Amino acid sequence: MNDTPFKIIQNISILYAFEKKLSLSGLLFTQKGNKGV
Repeated sequence: MNDTPFKIIQNISILYAFEKKLSLSGLLFTQKGNKGV
C-alpha cells in the first residue's frame, strides 16, 4: 500500500502530459486550418 501515492502522482503526470500533447496537436491543427484558409 506504500506505492499508492506514487501511482496517483504517476497517473496525474501521465494525464497532464497527454492533455498537453492534445492541446499542442490541437494548436498545430488550428494553425494549419488557418493557413489553408
